[in-house]
Amino acid sequence: MESYVFDRFEYGTSQKGFGANDASCQSSSLAGSLLGGVLDHYSSVFVLHATTQTTHWEDALRQDLSAAAHHSTLDQQVAEAVAVVADTDSWEVQVVSSHSFIVERSGSGSQVGLRVGMSPLVSAITDSILDLARLSVDPQFILQHLEECLCELYLKSQLLAEYLIGGATCGFGGSEASISPYHLPDLTRALGLDLNDLPLLLAVASTHTPALTRMFGISIK
Repeated sequence: MESYVFDRFEYGTSQKGFGANDASCQSSSLAGSLLGGVLDHYSSVFVLHATTQTTHWEDALRQDLSAAAHHSTLDQQVAEAVAVVADTDSWEVQVVSSHSFIVERSGSGSQVGLRVGMSPLVSAITDSILDLARLSVDPQFILQHLEECLCELYLKSQLLAEYLIGGATCGFGGSEASISPYHLPDLTRALGLDLNDLPLLLAVASTHTPALTRMFGISIK
């Protein structure tokens, strides 16, 4: 049976203001109350849940994301609301944005958002954590291992930022910079990265090196 996993969040904010009304899903903690388990329908009240409903959830999801972006329950303004949708049959992951006009026509059929490839960096981190857990390693050590992996990811994003800024070529009278597509193989080979790692590392790099956004006009999240 086909099922989907939904993970909702808002950029630049912590998730607040969502509660579970179903008594069977209530938890003693706020975090627990935001996890919905497996339902037979899509529900907007949970941050993370799965559903066996295969149709008629797409429009409801887009409407929820649009409402979250325009009428946020938070004090600060929300620029974008995003949902990560995973198909557990095809192992395909899509990102659906409140800016639905950007992605909703990017494909046909069952495509709802923007398809994203698996990042080998993230896969390696999750696999290593799973291996440590299976060996019954102390949780504190696992957290330390995770922190070290995230630090390594951060350092790779710094290397990527330095590479892009150092190799940028000026165009349009020096007002903008661009990188030709044929440089990507050299970039990934030099840094030991996979192409699917680049969106993640660019998102991290844009936080500590804002010049990337100004120079290349990109902001990948």
